[in-house]
Amino acid sequence: MADKVLEIDYQSGEYILRFRPKNLRVVSEATVDHLKTANKEVLLALRDLLDKAIERMEPQDKTSGRKRTKVEVKDKDAPD
Repeated sequence: MADKVLEIDYQSGEYILRFRPKNLRVVSEATVDHLKTANKEVLLALRDLLDKAIERMEPQDKTSGRKRTKVEVKDKDAPD
């Protein structure tokens, strides 16, 4: 099995990233462009993961604990 420059594993609820830049060799310009795009996508995915983790740490919205109350609305033209 060939060594990869970047490996992403998911184990027991954790994402594990392994970078091995020493294995990167001289490649074509098209390959470099693809790698840059792929790296950007990985960073965007990490950003999303971090955003979700931050959201989970923030306190819940204050309105989420309120109870609903049913209010009857009477027709203003209807007799009492």
